[in-house]
Amino acid sequence: MKKTLSFSAWILPLLILLYWVITSSIHSYATIEEAIISEGKNVNSILYLEKTDSGTIVFYTIANDKQSWVGAGLVKENYFGWHWVNGGLYSSDIKQDLYSNYLPSISLLYGEIKNGKVDEIKVANGKIYDAKIIKANGTLLWFVYPLRVEGKYIDIKANSNPPIDMRYEL
Repeated sequence: MKKTLSFSAWILPLLILLYWVITSSIHSYATIEEAIISEGKNVNSILYLEKTDSGTIVFYTIANDKQSWVGAGLVKENYFGWHWVNGGLYSSDIKQDLYSNYLPSISLLYGEIKNGKVDEIKVANGKIYDAKIIKANGTLLWFVYPLRVEGKYIDIKANSNPPIDMRYEL
């Protein structure tokens, strides 16, 4: 009985460790782009990376003959490489000055500025946030991370001429 117990005491943790190593290595990739592609997204370009305590936020573009998208997601690096956590995208072909997309799974509100005259974006949702604005590969992006959501709406105000006011319904 004692030999069986000691055998079980080390074989079970060993099997759990082996399972973790195999699953981690299967879902990890050498580059961030490969991690995004593993989710079925054919990336045109990586626009910007923002390191956070939760991982790395990646902004990217996807385009084909008919439509183009701007995507964002959270990736993490482990011992075996990069793996995709979650994210989303929106079509950037609609004619408007300011785009927005909220990804509740990773607490990210982001978008694109098509009107180059925007110099500040405020986001209100119980608390007021200053959006970070970046220019990456000719694309003007903005984002708030992490966004702690309270209520049913997110109000977005862009300081431009004319001012842009948007309400994002959750």
